[in-house]
Amino acid sequence: MQYCLGANAQPITTTQSEKEGTSMKNHTCHPLLRRLPVLLATVCVFAGGPAMAATYTAVPNGQPYLDASGTHIQAHGGFVLKHEGVYYWVGEDKSHNAASFKAVAMYKSTDLENWERVGAVLTPDTVDVYGNHILSHCKIERPKLLFNQATNKFVLWGHWENYSSYGPSRVIVATADRPEGPYTITAKGHFRPGEGNSAGVGYLMGIPTPNLAKPPDADGNYPTFIPGYPSYPMTVASGAANAELANFGYSTTLKAVAVKLDGEGYPTPSRSAVAQADYVIGTAAGAALAPPAIYPQAGGATVVVNNNLKDNAYIVAGSPGATLYYTTDGSTPVAGAGTTKVYAEGTAIPLNAAKVIKAVSVKDGVISAVGTVSYRPADAGVAAPMYPPVISLPGGTYAGSIAAVKLYTVSDGTSIYFTADGRDPAPPVKGDNTGYGSRDYTLFQDPQTGKAYLVTAQDNVYLRVWQLTDDYTDVVPSTQYPMFINQSREAPALVRKGDYVYMMTSRQSGWYPNQLLYTRTADIGNKDGWEVQKSIGDNTGWHSQPTQVLDIGTAAAPEYLYLGDRWNPSLLGSSTYVWLPLDIDGAGNMEMRWTPETDIDLAKGKASGVGGQIVSNGKPVAATANVASTAAAPRTPDQANDGVFNLATAYYQPTGTPFYWQVDLGKNVDLGRLDLSLRSVGGSDAAHRYTVAVSQDGTTWTSQVDNSANTRVGFQSHNLNGSYRYVRVNVSQVWDMVHNASASWSAGIFEASVYSRPAAWNSTTADFGFEKPLTGSQLEQPAGSEWTFGAGAGIASNGSGMSAGNPVAPDGTQVAFIQRQGSIARDITGLVPGKTYRVSLKAAQRANTPGGQLGQTFDLLVSDASIGSFAPAQWATSYRPYSATFVATAAFASVKLQGTNLRGGDNTILLDQVHIDQVD
Repeated sequence: MQYCLGANAQPITTTQSEKEGTSMKNHTCHPLLRRLPVLLATVCVFAGGPAMAATYTAVPNGQPYLDASGTHIQAHGGFVLKHEGVYYWVGEDKSHNAASFKAVAMYKSTDLENWERVGAVLTPDTVDVYGNHILSHCKIERPKLLFNQATNKFVLWGHWENYSSYGPSRVIVATADRPEGPYTITAKGHFRPGEGNSAGVGYLMGIPTPNLAKPPDADGNYPTFIPGYPSYPMTVASGAANAELANFGYSTTLKAVAVKLDGEGYPTPSRSAVAQADYVIGTAAGAALAPPAIYPQAGGATVVVNNNLKDNAYIVAGSPGATLYYTTDGSTPVAGAGTTKVYAEGTAIPLNAAKVIKAVSVKDGVISAVGTVSYRPADAGVAAPMYPPVISLPGGTYAGSIAAVKLYTVSDGTSIYFTADGRDPAPPVKGDNTGYGSRDYTLFQDPQTGKAYLVTAQDNVYLRVWQLTDDYTDVVPSTQYPMFINQSREAPALVRKGDYVYMMTSRQSGWYPNQLLYTRTADIGNKDGWEVQKSIGDNTGWHSQPTQVLDIGTAAAPEYLYLGDRWNPSLLGSSTYVWLPLDIDGAGNMEMRWTPETDIDLAKGKASGVGGQIVSNGKPVAATANVASTAAAPRTPDQANDGVFNLATAYYQPTGTPFYWQVDLGKNVDLGRLDLSLRSVGGSDAAHRYTVAVSQDGTTWTSQVDNSANTRVGFQSHNLNGSYRYVRVNVSQVWDMVHNASASWSAGIFEASVYSRPAAWNSTTADFGFEKPLTGSQLEQPAGSEWTFGAGAGIASNGSGMSAGNPVAPDGTQVAFIQRQGSIARDITGLVPGKTYRVSLKAAQRANTPGGQLGQTFDLLVSDASIGSFAPAQWATSYRPYSATFVATAAFASVKLQGTNLRGGDNTILLDQVHIDQVD
């Protein structure tokens, strides 16, 4: 079946049999399932029919995200570039569910929500300026795209690795005249940043260098280590199986050289000519039976080999599927006769005397021409030539992928180095500058200076910053510096706000998520300018890894959008995306909260999440006994609903598994969802398996979530429904997904947040008071309210120290207070876009401020846009009405009352009876 969206589709009622999976007949349309609430119109299901365009009003976080053709977007590890009003999104195409390279895909959009696939801008067939197919047998990860105004070129970077390993740690750069391409890889091909430079930046292979990952001695001297071989070109033992020589699925040029090593095992400049085989994957035409090729050879002349009698010869079939027969005495091979032997692939024929080797191919009764090579040992005191390695499969056209190729050394005392990208193997020698490795990286183009930077992870130790050259195609070696050494940071994402550049990173933990950290600097060129890293998001970054922070606002009013990947290690092509509103306040604090969908309004330069209020913070809990708990490392059940999701040292940890955790909401609540930040130890691969049940009385339970076969680690979000008082999580086991074993050591909950369902708005219910929670006095930043209170804001009861000098509350017995720059906020839903609404409220200056006050001022904001600024008189201590109007642009919005304290001093305003009604 395929899903399509059509504005004229008619909804039908879903039957019980359809819910249980019975196939639908012919053409059936039904309302879009609740799991994809951000798609417009309806879903039409056709048996075998084509998929029509998907239209989004918000980005679906952690859920399948479809392009305009209805196909899952393949832009993993990606990057978004805005150019001339169009957003271009490049990323890894993982539709083949493998780490190996298939393509860098590009999509384009004008609203950041609905994407059209442009195509593949890098493929295994992309060539460099010399015509080499250097992407045919490799991995390309985390592509990033910049536009260089000076050169008028689009510059596309990628992380390049071998087909099966992460040893080389290189980058690749391609350029184009248009964002859609075509792209051509630069003359440097793939390279390590700083490779070959003479500025003294980089590792000199085999030369001791300070090890900054270790502490220095009392004199400030670091211990040293010796940089080893950088894994490119690749090396292989003669005849050994090697993953880099397997699964050639694209047209590939294989090259190999024989190299003499020095006494320490490093390559020397003494090396053979290059052996080459060009493989074309396609339809192989029929060909006559070819004779075998015998190696080494010398253009028909007698081959002179080492007089130590340790060289070897090998025979390679000229035609696939043929049986090879050979002799070493100069006689013509005849099957079953005389000295004729059957040649088994990879058999070394010792060249321990003068020999004439002859060979034939036999297939389907046909005998090929005879191949002949003569050999003799070199004369005493004369060195024999060094011969290239033997490639076991000759070049040609092959149908389907090539399963495996082997390489063999023929000259004694040589080692094999090879490439599968068309470039001549040129292994560095001792003392060569091999630069620094580069793995998970990003590019940052500073809007303030126009300079661009590469920030990249090296091994598991360093994060390095490099300024790019003016054309953005290379690095400037002298600008490089390491940072956060030995902290295993990777996947950086940078953005500027005002005078600071901010950077977010994840920890290196394979495909599994971990706690994200952020930092900032006033000077990206100063290695000592970065501030101490702080946590952001929950303990697994809302189960995502950063790939970019995008500024969708203006220079005067920046607004930030976090772009992250939610990897699915077992099915990479189904990996999803997490795009969340990101806030950076005036003090430089970053905050990023989970939302199932993110609405992006480019006209206003805003990104916002869905409605609903947390109703579980600070509520009574019951749970399985916890491990020992201290003030410095609290592990009690109430840590899981304290409203703090980014403190790594505080969480609920049971004594083992199974365990349960339960919250009492205090009354029946119309439930919306449950967000679970489950414990994950440093990005471990342990998955909690559990169910979620709800109850009205704490005795009779209704199961709403069955995740007992869960294979995903870290953060989870589940829809809940119905009116219930109790929510209970029952964890049956915690399972190590990699080692297939129990992982009860990772059991625990960082935070469990129960949300109410956003109510449909109307003027009779949108009267928001401050009666919850009951304080009995006054309380700053109380938990359990439908409002969110910032520092300096809270709830005060009649007659409390905060309100004793004022009249009683206009509504109920409590009012809100905002002191200095405090704020209160909440979400509203059910608005009708295009309609005008009035927000009204009552406010009074606090009357009993010790020493008096000059009077508080405050702003009224809707979805972070000010719709009114108010400055009640200093003596206005009775409750007076204030109001402002706005035009709804979406079905939901946030309302915020922000203290501005324009008069200075310690000023407080009291608020009550916030009311919203539609006026047209």
